[in-house]
Amino acid sequence: MSVAVRVYYWEIVILTLNLLITEERNMNKVTLLADNQMIARVGLRTLLKKHFKIEEGDIDDVESCSGVMTHLKTKCYSYWITEMNLTDGSTSSIIPTVKSLYKDLQILVFSELSEHLLIKPLSSFGVYHFLSKFCPEKEAIKKIEAFFHNASPISSLGAIDKNSKLLGLAPREFEIYSRLLNNMPTGRIAKELNIDNSTVSTVKRRIFNKSNVENMEQLLYLAKLNNGQQK
Repeated sequence: MSVAVRVYYWEIVILTLNLLITEERNMNKVTLLADNQMIARVGLRTLLKKHFKIEEGDIDDVESCSGVMTHLKTKCYSYWITEMNLTDGSTSSIIPTVKSLYKDLQILVFSELSEHLLIKPLSSFGVYHFLSKFCPEKEAIKKIEAFFHNASPISSLGAIDKNSKLLGLAPREFEIYSRLLNNMPTGRIAKELNIDNSTVSTVKRRIFNKSNVENMEQLLYLAKLNNGQQK
């Protein structure tokens, strides 16, 4: 066997092994879960093991953005299921970096916030899979299955409502806006985002101006209209 033939042979062997490793990784669905609540992480882990036959060793969970970055550096993950708000900040601050460093990593956002509120920031990051913490188990299974098979998301994140008055918010405005809709007081918002109360008040007024409303009651009403909930 000539040298050229041997080199070609080993190139084929290496390529085949790499394909097998990739296929095995995808079959194992090595997954990183990130949520600031332990009960949510335990629930997700149980769901993945029960309905998707994922091995215990192929699921890791963290509660912080720093934990996410550490785990991604030390282990090869195929999937990342994450809450937007973790113990040390918002994942919106690390998603662009994660997308840049780990291009093959698939991301699904798992949140208490309304899917419609997350359309703008998530789609701008190239993240289109979303799972509500309040959805029924059967619906959750369907959405996770679509996520694992890289199918089109069973959600409206891929179809941005360009007419929504609430889609022009900057990242910081969106962070405060989402908390306002959850009836979070100014002091708590400031503490969570590590900013001054006055900053929250200033951004709140800016949100009102952009949304063309004068108070929280009108803002909540407009949010319902954009979510298709107002009769």
